[in-house]
Parts: sequence; structure tokens; C-alpha cells
Amino acid sequence: MRTLYLLTPLLFLGCNHSKTAIKEQDTQISVERIDERMRVVLPREGVIHIVQQGETLGAICQSYGKVEDAIRKVNGLQGNQLSPGQGLFIPGASKAIHAATPVVVETSALPDLAAYAGPSQSGLIWPVKAKVNVQFRQQDFFARSDGINIAAPFAGPVWAAQSGVVAYQDDDLLGLGRVIVLQHEGGLYTLYGNLYESRVETGQQVNQGGVIARSGNSGRARQPQLHFRVYQNSTPANPITFLK
Repeated sequence: MRTLYLLTPLLFLGCNHSKTAIKEQDTQISVERIDERMRVVLPREGVIHIVQQGETLGAICQSYGKVEDAIRKVNGLQGNQLSPGQGLFIPGASKAIHAATPVVVETSALPDLAAYAGPSQSGLIWPVKAKVNVQFRQQDFFARSDGINIAAPFAGPVWAAQSGVVAYQDDDLLGLGRVIVLQHEGGLYTLYGNLYESRVETGQQVNQGGVIARSGNSGRARQPQLHFRVYQNSTPANPITFLK
């Protein structure tokens, strides 16, 4: 009976009875109320950030302490691509900040890419030979790391930790900047992030110790480094246990 009681007024709305006719004024009020409910209210306080050459969405959001998804929604962005001179509304910010941009050098000034000098291994070799700055699962600025950060000279060689196929590449992956993912046998994957540039093509077969990239500081890296991850059957694993 309760359902019938709720539906009864709706049944009579379409009938031509003077007692149930809706006044034009009431209709206008109802529409105005609906519009008010549906209206999207943007934050009134904030600044317009003018995108500079070399700035990425990740670097801009890091500078202002904002989440990338939130900035995308406010500005109607579909991805990470930005153009110099483009204006971004940064809600809650009091002044414009120039985001840190990756180091840019002339190609002629880049160091030579040295070949891997060590012996081949049945396991994984170190993709760069340097000190580990951030360990696996260590808190790293934003969250616990799913890999390790290895100090590396800017634009130095990054070697394939094991023979495999280039399964994936991205020029601006969230937080990691330019990345390469290699697929190996046995459900093993290795990820190389914060790169300056890639030296391989997707689908390319690479050998252990082959140069696949130059190290850099793309993404959220605060200094030149290599972010290195190992995935065993899609689960992040401690790279140290695989490295020889």
C-alpha cells in the first residue's frame, strides 16, 4: 500500500484535471532547484599556472602538493600531455610556482654509453653500478617504494638485468617519468624508471647487459637515479634477492 501511495500523485500528473495541473511558476522553481543541485562548483581560491617548456603534470603537482587526478578533473584534462603556455588552474594555491624540470643537455654533450663489463649471470645483473639510496618497501617521499632507487650519473648507461623482450614503454608514467618494462622467462618482469631517454623499441629482443636507456631524473626524481623494480607473476618483489 505504501508503494501505491507514493505512485498515485505521479499517475495523475498526466491527466487533464485542473486540481492536479502544475502551475508554470511551480515548474520554473523546480527546474531552478534541479539546476542548482547539478551545478559543479569550482574552488574560488587558487592560481593559474602557466606551463613552461619541459614541465610535466607530475612535476607541477609535486610542486604544489596536489594529486594529479584532482588537477586533471578541475582542468578537464584527459591525460598527462601539456603544452608550453597552457594555463592550469591550481585550487587552493596562493602563488604560482615554477615546477622543477628535468635536466636538458645537448645531445653532443652526452657521455658515451659504456657496455656492460661484467660476466653473464643466470640471475639478474645490476642495471647500473652504484649505491642504493632507497631500499625496497622503504618510505620514499610519497609512499613505500615497490622497488629500489640506485644513484646513477645523469645520462649514464642502463643495462638490461636479464635477456628478454621490451614489453612496455612510457614517456611520463605517474611518478616514474620515462620507463621501460622488460619481460623475461618464468613470469619475471623488470622495470626501469626515471630515465632520461630510451634506447630500445617496444617488442625488441634485448640481451642481458645490453644498453637499453640512459639514466636521468624524469618523473618525481629529485636527482639523477634509476628506479628499478622486479615483478614475479605481477607481484612486486625485492630486487636485491634477484641481483647477483
